[in-house]
Amino acid sequence: MTYASIMVSVDLGSDASGRIGIAARLADAFESRTIGVAAQSPDHGAAQVGPMGASALLPGLSRQSVRDGLARAHDLFREAVGSLSRVLWRSAPEPGLAYLTGHTRAADLIVVGQGNGNEGTACIRPLDPASVVLAAGRPVLVVPPGIDHFEARHVMVAWRDTREARREIFDALCVSACNFDPLMRGIGVQF
Repeated sequence: MTYASIMVSVDLGSDASGRIGIAARLADAFESRTIGVAAQSPDHGAAQVGPMGASALLPGLSRQSVRDGLARAHDLFREAVGSLSRVLWRSAPEPGLAYLTGHTRAADLIVVGQGNGNEGTACIRPLDPASVVLAAGRPVLVVPPGIDHFEARHVMVAWRDTREARREIFDALCVSACNFDPLMRGIGVQF
């Protein structure tokens, strides 16, 4: 198996640049595309209006601040991928997880951060990696905070102990050992 495209979730968190760089270097190693994805919907908060306490929606995060945040995320992405030529950008003022999962059919691997949604700025928040894993339907590489290069020393696979899952994991490990050989030298696999 080869990777034709690697998608990376872009946010304005502190570790976004390192994660984007990892995705770009992996895509370059596989001669594939790097797809940057960012999305955030405007927030709305309820406020008391009138003597009866009826509520009205007031914007907490305006459309313009979301557009500005998406532009900053695009600049961060372009800076982190550098001079790579096979690069695509996708963004929208929509809910982040829904937007990412709507585009996952274009990716063979999704790279996300481990950060939480409360980190850093209020605009273009990091996605919850567990939600991405459950919703994406694609392999997900979760990059821990403070990591800016990829070394496959410890690999974790989450799976159910069934005959079908064991077969899928075995096949994936055999294929990955062949494809990741330059990246995974010296890693032993035991069953």
